[in-house]
Amino acid sequence: MKASILALPFLALPIATIAGDKLTFKKEKEVPLAGGSFDYVSVDAASRRVLVAHSTKVDVVDADKYEKLGEVPGVEGRTAR
Repeated sequence: MKASILALPFLALPIATIAGDKLTFKKEKEVPLAGGSFDYVSVDAASRRVLVAHSTKVDVVDADKYEKLGEVPGVEGRTAR
């Protein structure tokens, strides 16, 4: 019981710090991609690529030039239940 009581202040500190910080985002540019809704977005920081998955393909976007580089077709999409 003592261990959990002692750990509580240490666990609350990061939460209080995160809650106090304000993150602000602004739209830089828009990259038009064909297709309806998008399922997942992932960033590969090492290669400066943004991967946008939807339906049966993954679009690959250059994070510096804001342009679509290509796509990975044939990805099996998951249907909603």
